[in-house]
Amino acid sequence: MHRQVSFRISTVCALTGLGRTTVYSAIKAGDLIARKYGRCTVVLEHDLNDFLGNLPSATAPTLNTVKRAWSRVRSTSGIRRNANPPKTADEAS
Repeated sequence: MHRQVSFRISTVCALTGLGRTTVYSAIKAGDLIARKYGRCTVVLEHDLNDFLGNLPSATAPTLNTVKRAWSRVRSTSGIRRNANPPKTADEAS
């Protein structure tokens, strides 16, 4: 049995959970390398792995990040100043 070494865009979307527009945007930005054969666009397995490996890590927001975001929401939405910001996961437990 042989291993698949390239994927069409629809397969890249299915494998990564990213949408077509996001995948094509990454290609256009040069973050994801794609190759063309006639009208067929393919992404090589190692290029997809490199792209995914170069994405930033997802981390939980810090308390300061939540407070800054809450401050922006409060200032633009008319929420009263002494309203408490939502609790972070660390504070809730």
